[in-house]
Formats: sequence, C-alpha cells, structure tokens
Amino acid sequence: VLNDEQKAHLALIEKATLDAAGVVRRLQTFSRTQRTNAFVNVSVAEVCTDAIEFLRPLWSTRRRHGKPPISVRLACDPALRVTGNPTELREVLTNLLKNALDALGDRGGSIVLQAESRADGVEIFVQDDGAGIPPEILAKVFDPFFTTKGERGTGLGLCLSQRIAEQHGGELTLASTLGKGTTARLHLPHASPGAPLAEAASTVGG
Repeated sequence: VLNDEQKAHLALIEKATLDAAGVVRRLQTFSRTQRTNAFVNVSVAEVCTDAIEFLRPLWSTRRRHGKPPISVRLACDPALRVTGNPTELREVLTNLLKNALDALGDRGGSIVLQAESRADGVEIFVQDDGAGIPPEILAKVFDPFFTTKGERGTGLGLCLSQRIAEQHGGELTLASTLGKGTTARLHLPHASPGAPLAEAASTVGG
C-alpha cells in the first residue's frame, strides 16, 4: 500500500520517463519539420512546477555536501494557459533550468522562473545571477552541437528548445551580462479557444 507522498513521487517518475521517451523520439526525427503531436490547452504553472520538481535533487542536497545553496523560486499566475504539447514545453523549461543551474556551478546563487501574461501572449523567464555568458559564446548557443560543457553536453538542448518554441508559434531568446547573470525568455501565444485540455497525469497505485 502506497501513501500519498509515495504516489506523488511515482507519478512524477512516470511523467519524467514518458517525457524522456518523447525527447528520444524528437532526437530521432531531428531533421524533420512536420509535427506529429496534437496541441492541447496547457497550464503554464503546471509545466513550470514539473520542470522544477524534475531537477530539485540537483540543488536540494547542496548544503549536505558542503556547497553554497541555490534557491529556485517560481512566480506564475495559476490561470495562465497556452496551446501546445506539455511534454515538449516541459523539455524546454527543464533545459533552461538545467543551464541556469550549471551557470551557478559551485558558487551558488538564485534562479527565478517567472511567467507573465502580455497582450500578445505569455512570457516565461528563467533568470539566474551567475557569471553570465561572453558575447562570442552567446552568439553560438543555439547552434546544433555547440556546447561549452565538454563530454557532459550534447549541444542539442537549446537548439531543440528553440525549435520547439518556433513550432509553438513562439520564440526563445537569451540575454546575458557578464558578472550579473543570464535570462532566457520563452514567448508563447495565448491558449487558442476550443483547444482540448491536457490529460491529467495518471495516478500511480490508485
């Protein structure tokens, strides 16, 4: 018999596993431009929260290992919704958060994931107060297979994320200032009227 906390953890694992399968499928069809997944009405707050929970183990145990802490804060109106594929949007936000965590490295710092409604759509920001990205590197970050992480990186995260944003009718941009940090901006259109709601994650053990 599973308690509620165990069910929640297993549901998150199931969602992450299904998302990983989606990533593999997109890597297999990297050169294709035609969409195969239908768009649905997606809660921005839910995909943002999922991305944070996926990566929480990367910063929640830093104090235990004697590293400076990293704080991650979410600011999002629960009513914000867009039309899209929740798996793909989680992939984008997870990539952006992972890059922000890498930027803070061993020095610690803070990350803010914020979503706001604008007249022409929804703006999602992932902002860190790390060392920033040099201009010559910033100009290449969306190039396929470009990475500064050596063997730890594939150079496809931001490239795929930008493609996903464009396929959603939006855009993904990065702005950075040396010594002050980096801000990723994901712009998405508002939810289309009549789009079906995203199916809720299955309840494990229920």
